[in-house]
Amino acid sequence: MDFDAMFSVNVKAPFKIIQAALLYRNMPIEIADEWLDLVAVGTVSDLVPLTGENRIIAALGLEKLNKFERLGIKLLARSVRLDKLSAR
Repeated sequence: MDFDAMFSVNVKAPFKIIQAALLYRNMPIEIADEWLDLVAVGTVSDLVPLTGENRIIAALGLEKLNKFERLGIKLLARSVRLDKLSAR
């Protein structure tokens, strides 16, 4: 059994469906990266091992989260006086 599949994240399923739909329509799969920050939050929240694809999603999503592009994330970070998000 695939170790990553055994510890799949619920939030990853819709993300993978979006990626598949983009490929089906011959559109750039990178369009789905718009949601990587939210998928990363879900990945970490599900407390699955951060290995394989889960680790990649968490790392890329964390990079995106640190840009504070989403108003809700920006306000939440500001309210707790957080300048940078990390895995620690």
